[in-house]
Amino acid sequence: MIKETAMEHLRKVLEAFSDPYIHFHLNESARRTIEILAQTEEMEVKAALNALLDPDSFWSGFERLRHASPSLAQWLETTMFTTIVPTGVDSGASSHVHPANITLTCNLRTLPGGSEETIFSKVRERLAGIPELEIKFDPETEASESSFDTDLYKVIEKIYSEELPGAKLVPWVLSGSTDIRYLRKLDSIAYGFFPSVMDLPFEVWNSLTHGADERISINNLRWGIKILFKILMEINKR
Repeated sequence: MIKETAMEHLRKVLEAFSDPYIHFHLNESARRTIEILAQTEEMEVKAALNALLDPDSFWSGFERLRHASPSLAQWLETTMFTTIVPTGVDSGASSHVHPANITLTCNLRTLPGGSEETIFSKVRERLAGIPELEIKFDPETEASESSFDTDLYKVIEKIYSEELPGAKLVPWVLSGSTDIRYLRKLDSIAYGFFPSVMDLPFEVWNSLTHGADERISINNLRWGIKILFKILMEINKR
């Protein structure tokens, strides 16, 4: 029997991670996002969003949402799932020999409130049966969030309600990594927030982040600066 090579083991690992969604977890922020969106959407999308809030109907609701509003479903995916995506391979410099060892780097994006033990267990489940693996986790993968019950959050709600009567403040679990995590480790309240009004169709707006034509309008830039100034003035009174 021929011994499997490191490259064959790599192939199996890549197959194991072909589905990037390794764990579903509906934390406080995601639940609040879905609840508020459900209040504003049309009947079909509203029903799909409400189904997401019940573990027994989540998957059927998710499929309904993908059909009714694909862009919204895609936007919400990263707020509800821990994902893992292979992003780099190091197998040495020689091209004419089988590498003895291969290092595969993956991007792991966890959700606030999720258990590290659960996530690591899910990763190991995916890799069960693949021999000669050493798994290392980067502590920087830990996610964080700030409470909604703060003066700052209440001030943001107040200013928005004054400027845009009827508008609802919707939290969002950002899938990217920012320097906010360092502030939260110091027990600081921090939100990834810049006020803007969606002046493009949602599908277009959602595709602009890190896209070839990433931008906001001049009107949004002016409006956002005005709102931030009002928030600073209001929070300074407290």
